[in-house]
Amino acid sequence: EFTMGSPENEPGRWDREAVRELGMSEARAQPGVSTGHALSAPPFVATADLWRPQKPDGVAAVLVREASGVKRSYLVELAFLRYCAELTGAPLARLFVMHVDKSYVRGEALDVGELFVTADVTRRVALIYPEHRARLAILARELEEDPFLERYRSVACDRPHSCPVCAPGAEPVGDDHVFTLYRGGDLSRELLSDGYATIPEVPEGRLPHARQRIQQSVLRDGRPHINAEALVEFLDSLHYPLHFLDFEAVSSAVPRYTGARPWEHVPYLYSVHTQSAEETEPVHQWFLMDPREDQRRTLLCGLLSVLTDQGSIIVYGAAFETAILRRLGQWFPDYAAGVAAAIDRVVDLLQPFNEFSYYHHAQRGKVSLKTILPILTETDYGDLEVRDGYTANIAYRFLAEHPAEREELNPHLVDYCRMDTLAMVHITRELRKLAAV
Repeated sequence: EFTMGSPENEPGRWDREAVRELGMSEARAQPGVSTGHALSAPPFVATADLWRPQKPDGVAAVLVREASGVKRSYLVELAFLRYCAELTGAPLARLFVMHVDKSYVRGEALDVGELFVTADVTRRVALIYPEHRARLAILARELEEDPFLERYRSVACDRPHSCPVCAPGAEPVGDDHVFTLYRGGDLSRELLSDGYATIPEVPEGRLPHARQRIQQSVLRDGRPHINAEALVEFLDSLHYPLHFLDFEAVSSAVPRYTGARPWEHVPYLYSVHTQSAEETEPVHQWFLMDPREDQRRTLLCGLLSVLTDQGSIIVYGAAFETAILRRLGQWFPDYAAGVAAAIDRVVDLLQPFNEFSYYHHAQRGKVSLKTILPILTETDYGDLEVRDGYTANIAYRFLAEHPAEREELNPHLVDYCRMDTLAMVHITRELRKLAAV
């Protein structure tokens, strides 16, 4: 009978050298434990990142993950590992997940020993194991009869437009499809299964959210929804000079800079368009950090100078930008007062769109900057080499290892961030026109 060991056994040192010191040959002699850190239990093969002898019960398996906590998917992985151990008779005693400690703060030097924590999830896996054991037993029988599971080729995916496998080949849906419903989720799938393919045909009583009903009204009437009173109220909250601000930031499991935490966003680029009055052209200023150096202080000092101490600071999605500003103030306390004053002046341009003070059918239930810009201004990011934040971050990380490419890549990074703030300038102008209608 397969057992999970006793709770008295506490984990020791978790690395490959410790396994060698305690005698990997002892583990190799046990059935099902291989030198490749895998358990072969046909038709399955399960792997762990680390194996450690767990005397006197057998061995412990460890998953090493870069996340900052234990996810359910990790427990499922370990349930699979336990199932394979049971089939092979491997003496698997304990189950652990080693993950990044989100409370870790980097000092002048990186302390890897403090960066990771190890969680004993043996009991948590035991709670879900009966369910997954039954499922794996069924899957094993199906694989014996159908090694390639051909029977599932004709099964329709219930999420074809969000599924990473099906989405690339899925037919695009129209602006009125129920899959474009604002915060549709399970409701969209439920409506489709009930025979409602488009939003206009859905009974109003089936749409619980006021913004969903606005979306339906726009699709039925064929014209945008404009709450001019709400737009005027928003625009009246803006005070010149207007500073349109956007950050680009990266995060990593291993913090690069002193004082940073795992997965904490660290800004490396800012763009600011400053408009002194309604009829004037905005002036653009920016700063891009050298990825090989810690230039956070230089970035912050320059930014506060650009923002001055007057006027509204306009962002799109205030939670992100204010979090970046707040963290910069914590890293550099001598600038904390200036940062706090800047945060008090932040105005979120997302607000009128998030509240559906303006809504156009082509938004398809979305309110992102890249969705709104081409609808209001007939301008988009199509001519840029870097068109999204993910690509920008990839390019910036690349520069850290290939500094010779800076001359070519830096302008593309700046152009992308510049477009974000220029887009806010254009959108604000269009909102003034709409509010005056």
